[in-house]
Amino acid sequence: MIFTASAVTFVKCFNVISRDVVTQQVFVYLRRSGETNSVLFASTILDQYQRDRLIGADDALSLSEGDTIEAETTTASAVDFWISGGIA
Repeated sequence: MIFTASAVTFVKCFNVISRDVVTQQVFVYLRRSGETNSVLFASTILDQYQRDRLIGADDALSLSEGDTIEAETTTASAVDFWISGGIA
């Protein structure tokens, strides 16, 4: 789990950055509060030092209290996640 909403939250920017020489496959999941299953939100493949913006300035992801963003990568310690937004 990389983020849990503590209130109604709007994610306005979500970047993933690879810091490894090995190509990284990244899967990002959204789990709504009270649900047992996660839904695939985005996926990307990153080469060394490559960055991908999964949510940009023209997009927004609305989260309710208790919603979580989860991720799976080829090498967990090789990918950084950068999330920004605001609380409603």
